[in-house]
Amino acid sequence: MLEAVAHPEVTRFVLLGDPGSGKTTFVNYLAYTLAVGAQQAAPLQGMFPVRLVLREVAARCIQPGAAEGQARMLWDALRTDLAARLGEGGAERLFPYLQRRLLEEGGLILLDGLDEVPEAERRRKCLLEAVADLAGALPPDRSRVLVTARPYAYDRREWRLPGFEVLLLADFDGGQVERFVERWYQAVRPVMGWDEPTARGRGARLLAALEERPRLAALAARPLLLTLMATLHTSWGQLPEDRADLYEEMVKLLLSRWQRAREVKGPGGKPMVEPGIAQVLNVEESRVRSALHRLAFRVHERQGTGAERREEPADIGREEVLGIFASLLPEDLHPQVVLNYLETRAGLLVARAPGVYAFPHRSFQEYLAACHLADGPDFAEQLRERVLDDPAWWREVFLLGVGKARQGGLGSAIQVLNTLLPEGPEEVAERPDPQWRAAVLAGQALVDLHFPEAAEGKPHFEAVLKRVRRWLAALLETPEALAPRERAEAGDVLGKLGDPRPGVGTDPETGLPDIIWVEIPAGPFLMGSAEDDEMAYDDEKPQHTLSLPAFYISRYPITNGQYRPFVAGGGYDEPRWWTEEGWAWRTGELEPDFSPLADWRDEDSKRAYIEWVTGRTVEERGRPYWWGHPRLGLDNRPVVGVTWFCLLYTSPSPRD
Repeated sequence: MLEAVAHPEVTRFVLLGDPGSGKTTFVNYLAYTLAVGAQQAAPLQGMFPVRLVLREVAARCIQPGAAEGQARMLWDALRTDLAARLGEGGAERLFPYLQRRLLEEGGLILLDGLDEVPEAERRRKCLLEAVADLAGALPPDRSRVLVTARPYAYDRREWRLPGFEVLLLADFDGGQVERFVERWYQAVRPVMGWDEPTARGRGARLLAALEERPRLAALAARPLLLTLMATLHTSWGQLPEDRADLYEEMVKLLLSRWQRAREVKGPGGKPMVEPGIAQVLNVEESRVRSALHRLAFRVHERQGTGAERREEPADIGREEVLGIFASLLPEDLHPQVVLNYLETRAGLLVARAPGVYAFPHRSFQEYLAACHLADGPDFAEQLRERVLDDPAWWREVFLLGVGKARQGGLGSAIQVLNTLLPEGPEEVAERPDPQWRAAVLAGQALVDLHFPEAAEGKPHFEAVLKRVRRWLAALLETPEALAPRERAEAGDVLGKLGDPRPGVGTDPETGLPDIIWVEIPAGPFLMGSAEDDEMAYDDEKPQHTLSLPAFYISRYPITNGQYRPFVAGGGYDEPRWWTEEGWAWRTGELEPDFSPLADWRDEDSKRAYIEWVTGRTVEERGRPYWWGHPRLGLDNRPVVGVTWFCLLYTSPSPRD
């Protein structure tokens, strides 16, 4: 982004970004790095930065109904800002110098928040004219002007600035999320009194939490939401274990705490914008929340019946928002006040276009819809009815609803699950797809609740856990049940809850792998690849027949749970289970010889394989490569990433 703003041939820009994408943060960062001469701002080094918040400019220096916008309005705003910070005497002395320097030597003018300036009474129109007038007065070869706005506020032709190039601010990618988290914890370290290892460890835990929960990783791409998560993680030491708790805390931040920093004071020092919606409406925040819950439920229900379902949250019309809040509005309050608060200050509704709003992410829409159902009678029945009728659309509402119920106690959450899945699979004659999907959903809800730990030693809870396990095991043993992807999900859920099936775990008495051995009779075995197989390697040819004696093989692939006793028992530290060359690699005395790979035809695959092998530390060689991976490391999944150097002893033979 810095390189774009420092483009040698373009000096006037409008930076567009969705709510929470980091526009204001970028402007503040740019002003700060230039002010202190930081190396990060090298492409713009030496430019004098001036930052103004446009909603404050409009409130203080543009009179309602002004005939035209002029550069002096921005100069007046700069002087007013200086007076607020330095006093009238300081502004009197400093302002003439700053104005002269900018007009003669240029600088970087940063104007933040065009979309937050109201259209009414020509204020936004005058402001645009004032920006254009100021840009024309500055030396074009030694000055740059950057204006930020949300995309919808710059779509209309009459709101565009002539001669200004448009830049789009993208969401974070994975690497940017990692850097943000690392730098966040370095920034808060001195405030929290942490040493370097503690800060690094906390950052690593947050990144691990995002990796383990794909839904959170999707939210983290938006800088505002990532900041909210980092704020919670810093305060709590971890993200809330229950997703519903996480959303509840983020909604509270957005609704009541986050907006406090955005108050604007007029020339007399009085607030120009009310400090909170509860005060504006003169009602309890609980009633405001109830209105938001009702709005989210209505639009989610409507969106689910549409011809095309989108991952994005639903569009919400202006009249629909006001219809929900109508009963809360005093007679003398203009409805736009509510929209302004929800849109520009709280962040719980964001504007997509003039008069069109949406929640910042569909998961917020789903959580608030779940809250609406929780507010009413027959919560469990309402959730059950919807999720059985349309599992795909109401899945997240159901899971978040169970989490919402958990806030009133674990028993309340279990009541919802008992309503969804009241009987065991052996008690149900017919099991249609919705019933199987309900079982998977109930299992996922138990995972979200960390139920295996919570149920331990509590028979009434353990009975629920066993019932859901039986459903999932029955599903995996019913080939015609659901599609392969859904069956795989069911297997993963069962792995997290504890897979009770024989042959995939360990014997509870001995702790050894519980393997179902199958005898394979003696006979011929066709080995290798055919000559016309272009994908085969030369050492796989020719194809030939071997005569094998009888042997035993496990009915199922060896699972992580079955392999765990070997790893935990120090099997990787026993030289007898390794080849001589393999043990030398294990202890770090010898690195692998990759010369046999010289004939590999795929250079990318060869390079990736070499990096995969050499990238492991000696300590990491004491376990399979993906050991402990959030998905690949589940106890009932086949063990993967096992080096061929090791002889892979796992359990006694069936004859022992």
